[in-house]
Amino acid sequence: MKVKTLTTLLLAFSMSCLPAQSDSARMVSFNMILSIPSADFTDFNEQTRNLNLPALENQLVGIGGEFQFQEGRWLNSFGFVWFEGGTEEQTFGPSGLVSYTHFEIPNRIGYDLIRSPDWVLSPEIGISFRWSRIGLSTAARAVTVGQALDTEIQQLESFDVPAELSLQVQRSFTFDEDGTGLLLGLRGGYRLDDSEWKVEGTVPLSDPGIDYNGLFFEFRLGIRGPWSDSRR
Repeated sequence: MKVKTLTTLLLAFSMSCLPAQSDSARMVSFNMILSIPSADFTDFNEQTRNLNLPALENQLVGIGGEFQFQEGRWLNSFGFVWFEGGTEEQTFGPSGLVSYTHFEIPNRIGYDLIRSPDWVLSPEIGISFRWSRIGLSTAARAVTVGQALDTEIQQLESFDVPAELSLQVQRSFTFDEDGTGLLLGLRGGYRLDDSEWKVEGTVPLSDPGIDYNGLFFEFRLGIRGPWSDSRR
């Protein structure tokens, strides 16, 4: 909790330090994101195997979008990423199935170290608002609506606000004097997480065996243009 509190305070301080000079470069971009985070389900899968349930893949891949605002050397980005795993074809086991969904809203503050019209190299600090859900079912195959009434299903849920440190590298390809163009980017960093899981959102789960701590990477493709500011 101390890490989350410190990160939140640093983000608030960074937002208050955004420059207000009228001669600063103001750009906005929208990027499509391919996200590859760390996710270790090893201990969780060991527990499900003991129940004769299938395992989840340790590698998650998510897709989403991101808005990024740049004013001078300061950058602020926020977006959304959706992860889904455990499809019917992959996770039906001898006595049930396991499904996984995960939605997060990341927010980051960065500072460009290069100050180049075409390149950005920016260390960042950020937090994400993340909701995760794992479904456990005793259905070993697809069921009818009537059979679903007799199928035992449990939902494991988690809402957390993990903190992260990252480094962003992006290359812009402009085709107009105002900076309008395409953008390619890569972001890599480390995420600190102490998520708490509950059964059906109420009963705490003491040892889910799920670890989100570790490295993450994002590949970004987008468009950028000038940011119209009413302060002019």
